[in-house]
Amino acid sequence: MAEVDLTPIPFPTRRGGLTPEAAAERGLRCSLTPAATALPTLERLQKAKEAGIRRIALSLDAPSPEVHDAFRQVPGSWERTMKILRNAQSIRLSAQINTTVARHNVDLLPDMVPFVQEVETYRHHPLFRDLRDPAKLKGRCGACEYKVVCGGQRGRAYALTGDYLESDPACIYQPRGRTHA
Repeated sequence: MAEVDLTPIPFPTRRGGLTPEAAAERGLRCSLTPAATALPTLERLQKAKEAGIRRIALSLDAPSPEVHDAFRQVPGSWERTMKILRNAQSIRLSAQINTTVARHNVDLLPDMVPFVQEVETYRHHPLFRDLRDPAKLKGRCGACEYKVVCGGQRGRAYALTGDYLESDPACIYQPRGRTHA
């Protein structure tokens, strides 16, 4: 095995190891699950994005600070999580919300979806608007007469081409009037 210099950046790889840059050079997709601390600043999130981080995942267990902080046993963690989320949104870094469901918040779950939509993490993100618009599909998928009902496999298109709107590489169907990809 070849020796590789994996000089870590202070955040997100505080313990050393594989950096996002080194992972990206090897074709690996990188995401980050930061703790609700002062470390994931706007500047550090921007550096992480530039280094190859494509998404962050944040733990948010309730639409209210009281319930979230009590469960996490860290006062202020809800507010820090929301700040990290807003910072990620401001630099167009994809964010995923993870919620631990237990007795403390099961009755609040109906409130979580509208809360997350209100902070516009998913619904109004340009990515999801693009995915809901078949007119934006490219290549064979864009020319296909079934694009409104099928849409192709966007995850595979992204994984194999780097463009989630590109043709589904595994689809063998040739749209009418097209003889090649």
